[in-house]
Amino acid sequence: MSSPDLEHAAAEPRDAVLPDAGPPAVGLPAVNQDEYVPLRRCDLRRGTVLKTPVLDERGVLLLAAGQVISDTFHAKLVDRGLLSVQVHAGEVAELLAGIPQGEATQAPRARIGVVAPAANATSEALDQIAMSGRGLGLPRQGVPFGEEQIDRSGAPYDPARRDACVARLSEAVGAAGVIQRDIASGRGVDLPGLNSIAEGALDDLAADRDLFAAIGLSPHSAGYPTRHGVHASMLAAAVGATLGLDRPTLNELTIGVLVHDAGMLRLDPALYDTPGPLGKAAFLEITKHPVLVFEALKSARDIPPRAAFIAYQMHERCDGSGYPRRRTAPQLHALAKIAAVVDAFAALTSPRPYRPALAPHHAMRHVLKEAAAGAFDLEAVRALLRTVSLFPLGSRVKLDDGRRGRVLRITDDYSRPLIELDPPGGVAGRGGASGELLDLSAHPQRRVTGVSADAPPLIDEAGAEGTRAPLAAAA
Repeated sequence: MSSPDLEHAAAEPRDAVLPDAGPPAVGLPAVNQDEYVPLRRCDLRRGTVLKTPVLDERGVLLLAAGQVISDTFHAKLVDRGLLSVQVHAGEVAELLAGIPQGEATQAPRARIGVVAPAANATSEALDQIAMSGRGLGLPRQGVPFGEEQIDRSGAPYDPARRDACVARLSEAVGAAGVIQRDIASGRGVDLPGLNSIAEGALDDLAADRDLFAAIGLSPHSAGYPTRHGVHASMLAAAVGATLGLDRPTLNELTIGVLVHDAGMLRLDPALYDTPGPLGKAAFLEITKHPVLVFEALKSARDIPPRAAFIAYQMHERCDGSGYPRRRTAPQLHALAKIAAVVDAFAALTSPRPYRPALAPHHAMRHVLKEAAAGAFDLEAVRALLRTVSLFPLGSRVKLDDGRRGRVLRITDDYSRPLIELDPPGGVAGRGGASGELLDLSAHPQRRVTGVSADAPPLIDEAGAEGTRAPLAAAA
């Protein structure tokens, strides 16, 4: 996704960028360039104050720590022809919160399901329950979590609430990383810590569903697999709330998703952190990780029972094309079916060393296609669609009248969300002035014709059949 250069120079009270390219920042002992990652200029959110310096690709200082990312700074980057900069990896989550990173349009080829060459006493006990088909449904539900949620329909995001949600996400990633490493090393599971992460996430979900889901939809590559698990757990909670689940059930759903990738930490990181397509042998090793979680835990009783099934089965598919046991729908826990959908969607929209991230709209179309083929539970897929829309939250879109903006909120029509239009001289969601809000569900004459700033139209002049075709099969 790229954005047009609409920055305008303003009066400059001081130089934010060094006036001339100088030597690398060797005089800044606090700067370790090994901890820096590239970031597109358009993703430098105006109004953000970073705790660390911004550098160019050679390590030359562009913006000092503690300085605001301003229109002036953007204008200077444009003058220098800099399309990207280097920022500290720890700042990326703040800058990219709510901004999907995927640009690819073609999903990777689906793999044939396999039975993982691993087992232990706990996995065998879970297998016996699964084969019996008993105890795999939802528990009796109490008050739907939706009754706790505050209706923010038609309202812009509150900046303070956004900042608080991003801060909580960063804390959750750090805490979840410690918990996963403890599990992987056999030191046990910090269940109170998992509960704290889950309850904090549910509080943020109750405060603003769309903002929470938008931030959950914008993972980046740093911190895998922990960050992926946290983002997937956020999306799972939001989808579960759409399905009418109560808070205790959402808590278990969140914990199960958080725990599931701890098994990845027992594998050689080269298996999933190496550029290039995964070979068959490498993929077979990766299919062991849902089993390895329980090799590290003393028993499934270390975590809530439904969370154990989620961690074990969320890579299974309803048609038997998943892993680690190639189970089919009657042998899958109801919450694992939800987790499978959100985990797949989150994975598709996340970059990996061996493949780029899909644009969220194309990831949604892929999930709908797979659901129509029988891989995913249709109710869970419908809930995902109603939670993030056909043009998922945060996506850049182009309208039929040429205006552009970002998807801000869902509406009752999953194909016609609320759009924040780009303000004059700016880009919606990148800081600065807010744009006009346009509810497509209330303006039937307007429609989305493209996704991302430079995408070609997805819908032809005849109507929306091209985009809606896979929806009919899954609806």
